[in-house]
Amino acid sequence: METVKINFDSLTAEQIGRLFPIRIVPYNPDWNRLFEQEKELITEVFGENVVLSIEHIGSTHMSDFLYVSQLVLSLPLKCFY
Repeated sequence: METVKINFDSLTAEQIGRLFPIRIVPYNPDWNRLFEQEKELITEVFGENVVLSIEHIGSTHMSDFLYVSQLVLSLPLKCFY
């Protein structure tokens, strides 16, 4: 099978929607566990001296709503210049 490279900027909104669908879903209690896993992985990769904090932001950190099913993280990094 041949791989075809396509420039992201040339995709239509419909093509982007098929590649990266947005699903509205009920609250999932596993999101907090997934956030903790991502936080641990990010800390292992960058170290505690680079990442100042890792926060779970966006709708998935709250319950009792409908959500876009993706985790949104905030990662302020230490500046080394």
